[in-house]
Amino acid sequence: PNQQTKLTAAPLDLSSPSDSDGAPPRRRLKKGSENSDHRAKASKPARKPLSELPLQTQKSYRAYISAVETGRLETVQSTLNRWPSFLNQADDKGVTPIMVAASVSNPDMVRLFLVQDDIEPNLQDQAGYTAMMWPEPTANGNYIRTLQTFVDHEKEHPGTLDFSKKDNKGTSAADYATWNLAQTKFSRQQKEQLRALIRDMTPSGA
Repeated sequence: PNQQTKLTAAPLDLSSPSDSDGAPPRRRLKKGSENSDHRAKASKPARKPLSELPLQTQKSYRAYISAVETGRLETVQSTLNRWPSFLNQADDKGVTPIMVAASVSNPDMVRLFLVQDDIEPNLQDQAGYTAMMWPEPTANGNYIRTLQTFVDHEKEHPGTLDFSKKDNKGTSAADYATWNLAQTKFSRQQKEQLRALIRDMTPSGA
C-alpha cells in the first residue's frame, strides 16, 4: 500500500508515518530531502549523523546510496572496501543502506549487506523500522525473494535477525507482510510462499 519515489544521488528522507483505514504506517523515500543493535554483537558507540560528516564524505555516501538503490553490486562492494564505515551509516532520519536495499526489494543487494562481517541488520530508523520492515510488493516477485533472503539468512545464522522488533506504531515485519498479503494481488503459489515466510518471521509464542 505504499508509494516510494526513486532516489538519484539525493539524501534519503523518511516521511512521518500515517495511518489510513487501519493500514500499517506508511514508509516513503522522498527525493531531494535529507536502535537496537545486532544481537550477536556488542553495542557500539553512536555514529555521527550524516549531516555532521565532512561535505566530501557526505557526497561520497550519497553516491554510494544511489548505487545501492540502482543495484550496482560491484560499485557498492568496492565502496565498502574503501569506506567500511559506510556499511551501517545512517542518514539523518536513521535510514541505513540495507534499509535502502530492502526498500527497492533487491534480494541480491540485501544479501551483499547481510554477509558483511560488521553488518548491524537490526538497527531501527526514527520511525522504528528495521530493514526487514522495508520491502515493498513488486510485480516481478522480488518482494517475496527479498523477504526470503532475510529468512534464509536467519536460518543459516540463528539469532542474527530480530523479527520480534516493532516500529513506533507497534507493527512488526510479519505484520507488514501480512498486510501486503491481504492488499496485493499475488499468484496462489506466491501467496503460499508469503504465508510460509510470515510464519518464519513470527516469533514463537507471538
